[in-house]
Amino acid sequence: MNPAEQLLSELTSWLDSVLLRGLAQLRLDDLPELERLIRSAERLGMETLVELLTRQAEHIRQYTFQPSEPEPEEWIGNFFRLAAYAKMAI
Repeated sequence: MNPAEQLLSELTSWLDSVLLRGLAQLRLDDLPELERLIRSAERLGMETLVELLTRQAEHIRQYTFQPSEPEPEEWIGNFFRLAAYAKMAI
């Protein structure tokens, strides 16, 4: 498996775990995994993926510290854009 495929496989596993526990259960514990995925995507030059992952990490931080910000539609929409990216890239 090449590095891009490995990254997308790891991303898909993370997305699946979030969906299984529920989007409302996104938490700070998810940040180290997202940050690792961001670094891998940066090394591979996957700019769109870096942007989506970074935005998701920011949403998790905001949601954890200020549950009313960002709007749920915004961070849920970003989650599903991230999932669609992973699905289309495979």
